[in-house]
Amino acid sequence: SACEKGGQWQRALQVMEDMKSRNIPANTITYNAVISACAKRGQWQWAMKVMEDMEANQIDANTITYNAVISCCANGGQHQQALELMGTMEQKGIPTNTITYAAAISACEKGGHWEEALGLMERMKNKGIPADTITYTVVISACAKAAQWQRALLLMKEMEINGIPENTITYNAAISACAKGGQWERALQAIEDMKRKGIDANTITFNAAISACEKGGQWQRALQVMDHMQ
Repeated sequence: SACEKGGQWQRALQVMEDMKSRNIPANTITYNAVISACAKRGQWQWAMKVMEDMEANQIDANTITYNAVISCCANGGQHQQALELMGTMEQKGIPTNTITYAAAISACEKGGHWEEALGLMERMKNKGIPADTITYTVVISACAKAAQWQRALLLMKEMEINGIPENTITYNAAISACAKGGQWERALQAIEDMKRKGIDANTITFNAAISACEKGGQWQRALQVMDHMQ
């Protein structure tokens, strides 16, 4: 567990090998700690191997195990692997939660699969699993990458209706989506909304807004945004 907290995945694997050589039985908690250590360093292949070792030794993987491996696959850009693991959880009747979905959605976002990210969020809702700020932000970011500004703004509206707090990162993703779609008025409106809600804008916010103004041929507006940055 000390190795896990420090993200020392190689040391964690060594400790597990030492336990095996001394016939000290490992349990789900032991395996989860090793997988978590691998996950912290994005070692998805090792995380998968450790989980396969669990199954070979007839030790049950639980929600924590799968969440760590899915998160690891997401960080390693293995979007298909993450979705397959989620499918396995459902087949085996292992409960999924907000963390599971957030990790799988993150894998879709990193791979540029915005439709799949949206689909996963719909599945969450249908299962009664609450979507939080992080989940929404990642889906909005996935929409932004694909220039799906309408979807991004609809999700922002949904957050507001459901009382889910937005943060700077959420707004940055939405403004970025507006910029890609050349929606300068909506980008500037989003900055006004941030001010009204007391959410801090940062360099990324202003750069995205300037980009939206430039694409819309609104160079004077772009200069005004730059003045706000000073």
